[in-house]
Order: sequence, then C-alpha cells, then structure tokens
Amino acid sequence: MLSLRNVTVGYDRHPIIHHINLSVKQGEMIAIIGPNGGGKSTLLKSILNQLIPMEGVIENTFKKTGYIPQLFNVNHSFPVSVGFFVSSALIRETGLFRTISKKRIEESLSAVKLDGFKNKYISTLSGGQFQRAQFARIYLQKPDLLLLDEPFSAIDQKTALELMDLLKEWNKEGKTIITVMHDLNMVREHFPSTIALAKEIIAYGNTEEVLTEDVLLKTFSLNMAINPNAEICHRN
Repeated sequence: MLSLRNVTVGYDRHPIIHHINLSVKQGEMIAIIGPNGGGKSTLLKSILNQLIPMEGVIENTFKKTGYIPQLFNVNHSFPVSVGFFVSSALIRETGLFRTISKKRIEESLSAVKLDGFKNKYISTLSGGQFQRAQFARIYLQKPDLLLLDEPFSAIDQKTALELMDLLKEWNKEGKTIITVMHDLNMVREHFPSTIALAKEIIAYGNTEEVLTEDVLLKTFSLNMAINPNAEICHRN
C-alpha cells in the first residue's frame, strides 16, 4: 500500500534522508525513532508529497492520508472556533462554502473528549486540548493512512495515554498508522513495529528486535550535521 524505493530527499543537493527502502501494508502500526535532525519529519513530508525526492520512487495507494504535524509547528492563535478548525479538515472535499453538520463535528469532538468546546476559540486551548482538536480533525477525515509527527510531545501524560488509546482503536479498525516518537517506553508498549532512522534506515522490524542496545547506540550516535562541501550522495 505504501512503498519507498531508493528514496533520497534533501535540500541544495545534500540529502536529509537517503536510500530509503520501505514497504508498509494496510493495518500496520509503526513508530519512527531517531535523533533530532535524523530525517523523521522529512520522511513523513516525503510520503505526503510535500517534499519531492532527489532520487527514487514513492508509491502511496492508500485512498486518503491524514497528517498531524508537530504541535509547535501549528499556529493556533487565529481567532477561529474549535468547531471551525475541526470542520476545516474537509474543505478540500466539500469546498469552502459547504457546511459540515453539527452532529458530525460534535461526534468528532466527543471522540477526543472535547465535548462543549465547539464554540471556544482555539487560541484559548491548552497544548493538550489543541492536540485533541487535531485528533478530532482526523476523526472527521477518516483517513486510511495516518501520519503523526511527535503527537505526544509537550502534552500531559493523561492526554497522551488517552490519545494513544484512540490511535490503537483506529488501528484495530484497519487504519495504518506511522508515528514519529521520542518516548521509547511508549514505543515498546504500544507499537508492534519500529523504524530506527538516522538519515538512513538503521533497522526496521519487530519493535523488540529494533530497540536493542546496539541499534539504539548506532542510531543516536551518528553525526547529524550537514557537510556543505559534501558531494551528491550516490549509491554504488
């Protein structure tokens, strides 16, 4: 359903991730771990076609892909209501002037425990509440592939665990989930498969087999700095 073959993505001729080979089937639940600057967000944006590969091919045959970016990358100071923010997830499908039923919006908010928040401004929400609102957008979209970039960072543990439970429910329904994670304990407990990424895939497979001392040491000890004088990356 999702295939990356020899994918290299970068800026100004220098790769951020290189020679990525990855195959993801429907219903998988995968964590991506790695150091800051290791290309985790770049990998997600490549799958979303927000970044064009310098080399290689990406094939995504999932009907609909949902995305939750890192919390600090989303500006929620705009004076719009939570209900509008959630319903805007369907603008591409419904058009700008077609309204979404109140019932659908309220169902989405209820699913993430934001009952009664429809008319509140998003600027008044805490970090955890805003993250719940982002999950409500996904609930409304109903994608079959879901990409999440550090969805549990900078939110309280209670919210993180409740949203994790929601992800697991969606996975049981057949949704495919790929999540950038920093908390290795959560990865061990909740994710069957893991990708260790440090500009290239260090290891990919069963979580217990990936989260070994040797793999973690190799993944988090690599130098992430970009050499501006480096030659274009080619595989022999």
